[in-house]
This record gives sequence, C-alpha cells and structure tokens, in this order.
Amino acid sequence: MILTLGVFVVSGLGGLLAWGRLGSSLQRKSWVKPNYRGQRLVAVSGLLSVLVALVSTVSLIVNFQDSLRAKHGMSVLLLLATFCVLGFFDDVSPQQSGGGFVGHLKALLRERKVTSGLFKLFGGLTISAIALVVADATTTWVELIRAVLLVACSANLLNLFDRAPGRATKVGIVWWVVLVGSVALWASPSALVSTAWASAIVGATVGLLPSELLERHMQGDSGVNALGAIIGFTTVLVASDQIEWLLLVALLGFNLWSERVSFSSLISRNKVLRRLDNMGSAFPR
Repeated sequence: MILTLGVFVVSGLGGLLAWGRLGSSLQRKSWVKPNYRGQRLVAVSGLLSVLVALVSTVSLIVNFQDSLRAKHGMSVLLLLATFCVLGFFDDVSPQQSGGGFVGHLKALLRERKVTSGLFKLFGGLTISAIALVVADATTTWVELIRAVLLVACSANLLNLFDRAPGRATKVGIVWWVVLVGSVALWASPSALVSTAWASAIVGATVGLLPSELLERHMQGDSGVNALGAIIGFTTVLVASDQIEWLLLVALLGFNLWSERVSFSSLISRNKVLRRLDNMGSAFPR
C-alpha cells in the first residue's frame, strides 16, 4: 500500500510541475481546440501526464525489481506510449472521427474512409494484445481475448466521459480507489503491489486536474485513453476470472449504451452526478 500511494503522490506532484514548467510549450496552433464552451485551449495536455507516468514506470522497473515483474512494466510502457500516440493522432486530426463505433463503420462502408477514431480502435486492440502477451498475463486464448477487450473498452470508456473538464479524470480516480481498496481487502499482497502501475498515470492526471478544472487545458485522447488502458491492464493483473467477466460485461454495456444515449445528458439530469461532475469546476454546468 505504501508503494502504491507513494507512486500516486510523487506522480501527482510530477503532473503539477509538468504543466507549470512545460505547459507553455504545448501552445501550438494545431494543438489548440475549442472546449465545450467554445473557449480555445490546449487540447493535448495528456502528453504531460503520460510523460510523467512513463518516468514513474521506468523508476518502478529499475528500483523495485524484487517486488514487481519487469514484464508487466514493459507492457505498461508500451500501453502508455502507444495509446498516447493513437490518442494524439485523433486529437490533432482535422477530420471528424466518426461519432461512435457505428459512425466509424458507416464512414468506412459508405465513404470508404478510415476515420482517425477507427484507426485508434483497431490500433488499440492490437497494442492491447501485444502488451498482454509481453506481460504473460493470460494462459488461454479465451483469457487473452477477454483481457484485450477489457483493456480496449476501458480506454474507450474514459474517452466517452471526456466531454467536460476533469470528468474523465474523476472517473479514473473512482475506478482506481475501488480497485486499490478491493485488492487491499480481499487479494494477496503481491496483487496490491501491482496496483502501483496504475498509480503512476492516475497520479499524473490528478496533478493536471486543478488547471484542467480552471479550463487552462484539456488532456484530450492523448491522456484519457492511456489512463483507461493502464487502469484496465492493472485490473487484468489483479482480478479473478469472475471479476473480469463481470467487468467486461459492464464495460461492453456502457460502450454500447453510449451509442444511443449521451452520458452528459444523463449526468445533467441527476443531481448527485451533476454535483460530482461540477466539483472543483471554475464554470459549473
């Protein structure tokens, strides 16, 4: 638990300092986009959270070889880097990414156009499979397919919540707290140590949260996709088969549900969710 919380705190400070020191370097024309209120902001600050998470992960691999498996660390590095790149490509792409999975397929079938969102989807599935094989986290094809879908759906779910300042980060925090808390209560000490992998990216995004809530920047797909992928991957490392099946069903349900309903409208109609969504925001919705 000390390691998990320590990585979270150090990465959080790293994220806070990264925006203060490097935020101005992201002020490029193609990297600035309007937010939900039409204000033009840096839309790729997730690059900084991933940078901090990469440094933290390398430190974990080098300094805690006796407690953490190096294979897992290499997979985390791969997921962080590639999901960030895929998300960045979608963030700066001038074309429309499609409007959900159905939108991507329609663009492919009707217009013979591969949207940036569709490229990210299949790229994410491929990278998730490679990372899980590298980590040696599964033993059968069924387990591998389940884990790949879990990681990819986790990344996409965080992306679906990234429609308002800090919303995806808050969802990631809740998921991380539930994950660490449940592992601490019911799993083995070795499983608890493995939650440190997720602490790096969660802590880094929390470090960026204050300035994000002030609408100084948006983490964009560059950050939230990596956040979701690492939380999903960590869940695979520590969860039982039954929990993985239940979580996968829930994730698939949420992803498919988003094709028909807007999470933003659901949140706005619920007083509790709306209050949590607006917590800390400089411009409550």
